Order: sequence, then structure tokens, then C-alpha cells
Amino acid sequence: MKRTLLALIIRAAIISASALAWQNSPPEKRDEQTISVNVDLVNVLFTVADKKGKFIPGLKREYFKVYEDGKPQSITNFSADTNLPLTIALLVDTRLSESIRTMRAGGGTSLYDAVYLAASQKLAGQSGRRIMVIISDGDDNSSRFSMTEVLESAQRNDVVIYTISTNSTALGGDRNNRGDRVLKTFADETGGKMFSPFKVQDLNSNFRNISEELRLQYALAYRPANLLRDGTFRRIRIEPGDKRHVVRARNGYYAPRSTGTADR
Repeated sequence: MKRTLLALIIRAAIISASALAWQNSPPEKRDEQTISVNVDLVNVLFTVADKKGKFIPGLKREYFKVYEDGKPQSITNFSADTNLPLTIALLVDTRLSESIRTMRAGGGTSLYDAVYLAASQKLAGQSGRRIMVIISDGDDNSSRFSMTEVLESAQRNDVVIYTISTNSTALGGDRNNRGDRVLKTFADETGGKMFSPFKVQDLNSNFRNISEELRLQYALAYRPANLLRDGTFRRIRIEPGDKRHVVRARNGYYAPRSTGTADR
């Protein structure tokens, strides 16, 4: 099991580094709307689509309202700039064959550990957007970390997770509903999306959809009215100007802790 976990993390590190080198060309000079890095700012990546799932580009700051624990917040930074730096970690379950056509599900893995370490060690501290793509059946029976700890790690490190299920019978899976629920939770709680390809050919479409979404993301930041540094989880809601539009974003964040407060 340890070897499986290590392979997952190594894959994440390699893909993350290559994606960063490809995407992080020297940045152009930005205006005051560019998202900045500040420990007192809450940064949120999000997408906007219509009821049919078509992405809506070109929206302005004034179109959105943001709420924290139900209370309105003032947006201080906003960007629809698709050139924001991007780091991608790709986690592929090593129980899958090297050939995607012979993928098989079942067996044991340390998926939670891999996601936790990729978020907290490989993506943490990277500038700009931090994206994780997981290709797996969602099975886990040997991790040290729990689902709650994994989600906290992702949310504390501003990681958006996209998941691709391998549970279709055409991909060698066994319609693992529990595993799919795990993958959907990873995506829903962090503002990503879950894909369930029915056949191998669908994987290309899944990656194209992720690529399109990354090109059409928005980013905003606000300085929370709640100044307590108590480490609690705070829920975020972004409201669009048109109720026919749907915003997808992470559901919240963990407030920083005051110096001297014990970590989990």
C-alpha cells in the first residue's frame, strides 16, 4: 500500500512541475483588479454557467455579491483573467493499468493520503490557481487521513479538485456507488466537478471540459468582516446578478489561527 501511495504522489509532483513551467510565462503588468496574495484576503475561484451548463464569460465585479456565513462581504479584488498562474497535480490510481484501455477497479489504495499530501505538500505555496485532477474509482481502505482531514487540507490550501470516475463497466469498473460519492464530495466541496465517463473515448471529452473551464474561471477576493483568527470553517456563497445563472465555487474556507493556537 505504501508503494501505491508513493507512486500517486510522485505522479502529482511531476505533473505539477511540468504544468507550472508550461503555464507560468512571465506575467504581464496587471491592473488593480488582479488577485493579490494576502493572508487577510479570502481568494475564491469560481465558474458561472447557464442552466444548460454553458459557461458565461465577460462578467464584471458588479454582477456578483459574496456572503460569508450569510453576511454580505465587500469584494476587494476581481479578475476574469485566464492568464493567472496555474499549477495542476494529476493523481492517477496506480492500480489502473499503464494503458488507459485496461483500467480496472477494486482492491485497496491510500487515496485519501495521496490527496492530502498532494494538497498540503505539492500544491501548497504555489502561486495562482491550484488544481488537482484525480482519476480513480474512489476506493480507499488503507489511508491514515480521514475524508474530513483531506477536505480541510484542500480548503486551507485553496485547491480545486476535479475527479474522473473509473467505475463504468466499460472501463473495467463495477459501478462503485460509494467510490463515486467520495469523488463527488471531493469535487463539490472544493468547487471542482466530477466526471463519469461511460467509455474510454469519453476521457478526451472530460479533459477538454476541464481545460475549457480553467480558461473561463473567475477569481475574487474579499477581506472578511469577521476578524477572529479562530481556525473555524466559514461558508462562502457567491450570488450572480441573474438567478438563471449558476455559480460553482468552493463552499467555504478555514479561518487562520492566531499564533500559538495548536494545529490539528
